[in-house]
Amino acid sequence: MEGWGVCKWKNKKGDPRNSERVCAYASGKFSPIKSTIDAEIHAVMKTLEALKIYYIDKREILIRTDCQAIISFFNKSTQNKPSRVRGMTFVDYITGNGIEVQFEHIEGTSNILADSLSRLINVLINAGWKDE
Repeated sequence: MEGWGVCKWKNKKGDPRNSERVCAYASGKFSPIKSTIDAEIHAVMKTLEALKIYYIDKREILIRTDCQAIISFFNKSTQNKPSRVRGMTFVDYITGNGIEVQFEHIEGTSNILADSLSRLINVLINAGWKDE
């Protein structure tokens, strides 16, 4: 994993998923990551940072991910105090904004745009693009 990608879908709560439309997206490159779960945690935190303007006035938000492990990690961490620094940082980041956060698992095949954005960094690196 070298990058992360996210799509913000504009819809009203209760609307069917097929009525959603992309209204914002973001992606970026990971700093060296130690594990897949660290990468997923980093991606959620970067997502919340990048799209904060869209949810700052909301009471609740829904984060869809194709990573069941991060949903389990979050649910377990909110029930018990996490002992690892990454767990404490993640839970504090998610719950410390005063907004109720829900996670929903989606199949990877339904996450095409976000996955494409996360892989865009590889295309740019292989094409010779460099940070300036």
